Amino acid sequence: MWIDGDGSSRSIWVDHFDIDSGWGDPELLYEAELDAAPLTEQLELATNAQGQAIAVWLWTWSTSPDDRGAAEVWSLGLEPDTGWGPVALLNRAADEQAVQLRQISAGLADDGTATVVFSTRPQSTQSLWVTRHTATALDWSPAEALFEGGAGLRTLSAATGPGGDTMIAWADSSLSGWVAHIEAAQALPEAERLSELREPFVLASGGDGSYVLAWQSGSVQTKRFDPEQGWAQAIEIDSEQSDALTVPALVVDGYGRGLSAWATFQGMGGGNARGGALYASRVNDEGTWQAREPIALDANAPRLAINDTGDAVAMWWRSGDFSVWSSRQLTGESWSKPEAIADLSSAAFSVGMDSQGNSMLLASTVDGEIFASRALR
Repeated sequence: MWIDGDGSSRSIWVDHFDIDSGWGDPELLYEAELDAAPLTEQLELATNAQGQAIAVWLWTWSTSPDDRGAAEVWSLGLEPDTGWGPVALLNRAADEQAVQLRQISAGLADDGTATVVFSTRPQSTQSLWVTRHTATALDWSPAEALFEGGAGLRTLSAATGPGGDTMIAWADSSLSGWVAHIEAAQALPEAERLSELREPFVLASGGDGSYVLAWQSGSVQTKRFDPEQGWAQAIEIDSEQSDALTVPALVVDGYGRGLSAWATFQGMGGGNARGGALYASRVNDEGTWQAREPIALDANAPRLAINDTGDAVAMWWRSGDFSVWSSRQLTGESWSKPEAIADLSSAAFSVGMDSQGNSMLLASTVDGEIFASRALR
């Protein structure tokens, strides 16, 4: 799914991959004519094990330098039997309110319950808001304020578990971390401060109701949430101290076993941030983070995917030319020799893996083209 457009015109498109017939024809889902070209735009897509999906997008625009402009959050839901439903406007912020929508994050549980989190900034105070629904693209609840903080609410991440609960993590203007665990069909909780959490961070959910946070603060650290015991103490999974680490990538399988990958940082070269050695660490069956393993050299911006049998794939940019490279780790094996899978300069990319260990790369170029590459187990 992607946003396309020129000038003030914007459209939402989707394409679907079928294991027998491959990629179909792109489908236009929504068109809009804004008052001006968007200043920012963001699209989130969440799916569940039942084949349902929820798409949420945000765009902001302004007609003049003195105009605070407007911003909108929209949603669109997919049911396997009936297809895409009608669009729903979740929030609109206008000039007279002096409100700017900032970030969105969305999740979808296996029962079809969706949770959308977005931040606003009225005047000098930034706030987090939550809206939920129980039928795809219909019956959205009124947005409720979860947190009202200072002027600089920063990184926002939310993850929804298969049972309908949602974990939200964010950082305030002092870069300190906050979390809130929203239980299914329950009132919004009080936010909890995690003093050791530092921006930037990543959040992932496991199928057993657990959540894992990962960040770098001189070393790579993680923290795990258990639904019965709450947040455990932070664990340092790479003891080598360095002020030159990339933001770690993080995925968690359906049994709560985490996998993280990160790269060292070699400064600037040729105008681009240059990566260094790429490492990975994963949780074993006893729940312990294992010693880091080297994957590649000259790597940056790693992405990960994992399935419940333990198969995993890592993809990253090669520094300098932004070509995409890959390595796989099948159950019980070491990481494979890195190989180039996309001989192109990628502007962005993502990776996924199915239950059989087959992986899919999606990459976009600076020219706006989208490429896909599939690797069988």
